[in-house]
Amino acid sequence: MGEAFAGQLAGVKAQQTSGKPGAELNIKIRGISTINASNAPLYVIDGIPSGDNMKDINPNDVASIEVLKDASSQAIYGSSGGNGVILVSTRQGSKNQKPKVELSMYRGIQTNDIRVEMCDTKEFIQIYNSLETTKKTRITANPDSLPSTNWWNEISQNAIMEDYTLSVSSGTENSTSLFSIGYLNQEGVVKKTEYKRYNIRVNTTYDIAKWLKVGENISLAVTRNRG
Repeated sequence: MGEAFAGQLAGVKAQQTSGKPGAELNIKIRGISTINASNAPLYVIDGIPSGDNMKDINPNDVASIEVLKDASSQAIYGSSGGNGVILVSTRQGSKNQKPKVELSMYRGIQTNDIRVEMCDTKEFIQIYNSLETTKKTRITANPDSLPSTNWWNEISQNAIMEDYTLSVSSGTENSTSLFSIGYLNQEGVVKKTEYKRYNIRVNTTYDIAKWLKVGENISLAVTRNRG
């Protein structure tokens, strides 16, 4: 979700600090304000404060994003909004809408453009034997008789990334509803690393009277990190 901020919102700095699958961007709104605590902004999703990260939310469920940068607009959130506040509104159904089914699919391959050049067996033996600290344990075997393994090729791979979201929305004169499920699978370019996320969201609203409106926003996210 953090990728949505990169270069899109003025005054917001988004930095990738890790290449690990599923790693969240480091987002700063008002610069670095402390060296002892987090400088991350406060995320408010559908009016509910949700901590200092939103990696578990499905981007396809987001309807709009607003950033509060000045002190007066952040005042209602107290000290927790001192690093800025990001307001996220999720999608809702529309009134008088027939059932609408939407399917979003994405599948791609990630590769590592920067290859690490490794020594073969002959080159390793030459370097090893040239060191002063290894003069008592020199390798005397014929390099051609020994196996030669490129360990970079052994641990790296072309990584698959896939994202699927299915949503159903509808509405009557007095109510709206939206149900969505999502699945994200991001493999790492290093073997045996991956990030998986499963999302379920239910948003409903009901007009009980002209002066009374009730609703519920329910979301569930399950993630799995490996590596």
